[in-house]
Amino acid sequence: MWLAELSIAAFAWLLLGSTPTRAATIVVDTLVDTADAPFNADGFCGAGTVADLPGADGRISLREAIIAANNSTAPNTIVFADSLRGGTIHIAFDDLDADHAPDMLPVLCGGGTIINGDVDQDGISDITLDGSALTGQATGLLLASSNNEVRSLIIQDVPFAGIGVLHVAAQSSLPRISGNRVAGNTIRGSMYGIFVIAGSNAPMSAGSIDGTVIDDNVVDSTSQYDAVFVSTAPVQGSAISHTAITNNHLSGAQRHGIYVLASYATDGATTSISDTNIDNNEVFQNGIQGISASSYAGRAHTISGLTIDANDIYENGSVGVGLAAGVCAATDCVLEATVSGNTVRDNGQQDRGPGMIFLGGSNYDCPAASSSLKENNRLTVSADRNMLTGNAGGHIVVIGGYVGASGNSAAVTLAQNNVGSGLIGIAVLGGMGSVNDQTAPANANSVRAALSGNIVNMALGGILFAGGSSGPASDNRLDLAVENNSACGSTTSDLSCVGGFPGLIGFAANRGTGNSVNGLIRGNEATTILAANGVPGNSCNAELIDNRACGAPTPTPTAMMERCIGDCDASGDVTIDELIVMVNIALDTLPLGRCIAGDGNHDGTVTIDEIIAAANRAAGSC
Repeated sequence: MWLAELSIAAFAWLLLGSTPTRAATIVVDTLVDTADAPFNADGFCGAGTVADLPGADGRISLREAIIAANNSTAPNTIVFADSLRGGTIHIAFDDLDADHAPDMLPVLCGGGTIINGDVDQDGISDITLDGSALTGQATGLLLASSNNEVRSLIIQDVPFAGIGVLHVAAQSSLPRISGNRVAGNTIRGSMYGIFVIAGSNAPMSAGSIDGTVIDDNVVDSTSQYDAVFVSTAPVQGSAISHTAITNNHLSGAQRHGIYVLASYATDGATTSISDTNIDNNEVFQNGIQGISASSYAGRAHTISGLTIDANDIYENGSVGVGLAAGVCAATDCVLEATVSGNTVRDNGQQDRGPGMIFLGGSNYDCPAASSSLKENNRLTVSADRNMLTGNAGGHIVVIGGYVGASGNSAAVTLAQNNVGSGLIGIAVLGGMGSVNDQTAPANANSVRAALSGNIVNMALGGILFAGGSSGPASDNRLDLAVENNSACGSTTSDLSCVGGFPGLIGFAANRGTGNSVNGLIRGNEATTILAANGVPGNSCNAELIDNRACGAPTPTPTAMMERCIGDCDASGDVTIDELIVMVNIALDTLPLGRCIAGDGNHDGTVTIDEIIAAANRAAGSC
């Protein structure tokens, strides 16, 4: 692994200390990549100080400037002489190590270093770093300390990545890195565009990275993997927090535009990624997914506070936004996210993927070595005010367990989304055991879904709820609170509830039993409404109330529409027994369908605040 190249010697300067110096502005005045005496470029940080500038040739190279900044305890700013505007630095210097291959630039080790490639401050990058002479897993600029900024550079043809933020090795005296910024750069032709990796597996060492900002960058062309990659190493306790990915233009990656991944290897356990904000990016024409987040294999990873807001996500090969609590042998993993105000269009043209897919657990397309049943992965997603159109495989798909995933759960709120033409508007499925040419049982998964105010126009299938979907899927359960949605103009059924999916529009029928759909479908508008058990041995038990045909006037609500919180049986009061039912729903020992009225805010669950509100009602009357 490329991380193993970073050795103890690379951090000798950290262990021995450095001489205090004053802040300086260092002006690079040559495009030649060199390190002349007294600078020593051996290792990843190098030796030499600001006082040693310029080198023996009377010039200051970028390599020498970084080495000098690394050995300063004060912040330093590296800029470029006006005469270099429009120039290219070919990274080709070979230090005194045993090999004869060019070496990547020194790691930013000292902290507080700014590298600014905008010579005339007009907002345009004026300096290009070319890494085509480098080999192996070299990175253009590597940040292994805090409070650095890399701004307004063009970085091209570096083998591994353009810019990276990471823990270098266990010998680092900086287990916590914070406050780095990567802004206004253009990166092309690398395996990864920009990456953030917390912790090191060479050797194994936990670490945390906090407060990284990735903004206003352009990553395009042939990234072999991802334009932006944020991941923990498979080392217990590694953590990433407060990452902002904003206003970037990300395209042409062969895998994903943005990939947030808890643990990049199969043997990781208990890592976390929290408070990641992905907003106002243009993410387009990437090979698989536009934005993806999941925990890969391992155990008890957590992704929390993920916000995906106001992005334009289009023409990605498979999926616009894909979120999965656990994939490929993951257990006890958690993903919590908010997806709001995005435009998601024309994705999935390569393999009929949807605009958005939210999965409790999945074993689809996993390596054979990682294939096993997942248990107890938990997904919580709120998706609201998104605009979706033209996505080849449907628009919003929610699945508790997907192709070989069992015992997982999803709690999803979908509100005020606007869905245009396409295959399926919204599909909420307990378990799906077969898709394309892959088949494996998806059993005993559960989904709690609250849908309100969504508009589905002219989809081939409008809104579909199925306890068990295609292939071998048994004993899966949906609990629904579906109110005030509109699904009109479908060529099949606008709003369907089936226990076992009977097969439709190219998707196979369910081959399981014991799947069920429960809860309440109320006050919706649809041309046709279907509620059926579907494949024998399954059931749709959802209660249908006050739904109406498209274009019909809104009916006067029934008494049930006027229930107060906790009035499970619409009797006009709240009893002790009903409070006990609410407590059991909150503890997940009873389904929401036992007391839809206990879910006062229609988020698909019962909270302690709702139990208290119901208890106050019990003291009086509704």
